[in-house]
Amino acid sequence: MIKTDVIIIGSGISGLVLSLLLKRKQIPHIVLDRLQKQKVMALAETLPPSAMTLLEELELLKLFEETALRKTYGYHSIWGSKTIQTKHFFDNNPFKYGLKIDKQTIRDTLKTNAETHILSYDLLENIAITSEKVCISTRYQKEKQHIQGKYIVDATGRNRALLHSLQIPIHHYDELISFSCHIPRAKHKHMVHDVFTESFAGGWGIVSGLCKNTQVMTLYTAKNTGLHKQLTDYSNWKTILADTKYLRKFLSKEIPDTILGGKANSSAPQHMAGNNWLAIGDAAMAFDPLSSHGITNAIYTAHRASQALIASSYTLENYKQDMQGIFTAYLDTKNKLYQREQRWSKEAFWETYNLQEV
Repeated sequence: MIKTDVIIIGSGISGLVLSLLLKRKQIPHIVLDRLQKQKVMALAETLPPSAMTLLEELELLKLFEETALRKTYGYHSIWGSKTIQTKHFFDNNPFKYGLKIDKQTIRDTLKTNAETHILSYDLLENIAITSEKVCISTRYQKEKQHIQGKYIVDATGRNRALLHSLQIPIHHYDELISFSCHIPRAKHKHMVHDVFTESFAGGWGIVSGLCKNTQVMTLYTAKNTGLHKQLTDYSNWKTILADTKYLRKFLSKEIPDTILGGKANSSAPQHMAGNNWLAIGDAAMAFDPLSSHGITNAIYTAHRASQALIASSYTLENYKQDMQGIFTAYLDTKNKLYQREQRWSKEAFWETYNLQEV
């Protein structure tokens, strides 16, 4: 039997940041790291300038800057009209840049810092929570491991392993799904930044520079459009994007090796915390990628969770209420953003968002 104070299930960014913060306060904890079985694709995600302030506050800015692909200074979009809009980060204060990151690189670096706290597992077998303690059984290479703690944290992302074990209902607010691939890098003469977003009748898409020769293209749609059946075949993308102004011009004649599909919808559990458990990152609240705050959310929820687990003045109930408030505000902002696009209001994808309350 392994005894500790905090058991963190999941070794993504949220779980590993929480581990680092607990380690600084010398709080005994264990990070349960499930052996990777699924393929991971680098997506060239962006941390906006607002996240730099949070990273600085948590003394993580240097770590993220050193492992970032590069700094980024803005983006372009066509949304709600045919006119291309440009957002420069130079106008932001105090940080005038964001970071283009590879989540796997960040995860590997954070994992090295948490190495002494990591326990690998293949399968979660049993989770028992009482008012006084948490007991969990895992299996690793056919051997059982038993762990006991005071608190347990769900950092398993959209899988929500702990929440499902506790039978906490999950609310899904839309059916957004994504299809991503790597294509040769291309530039457009009207674009100085390497991130471009454009909406189309069946959804929206984004192109983001990964490295000198490669960029990532991701298209988002919903099951009610029927496009998800076509987007698994790259040869269909040209037809789907035929009416876009610039997005179609980034398409390559070369067929990508892989198209990675996945969930991208907004979702949250009915409860984000209980007497001796809580959820962080996507397990607590999964954001639409249009918000560009998915990784920021992972870091921020880990920060607030550490306070709830350490400081008596900030309780798990405080955490629960704060996260619910943040998610409610996020939904309002997201709905307003989607409703700015009225060009295809009668199309299945956009009609769903137009019916939602602002």
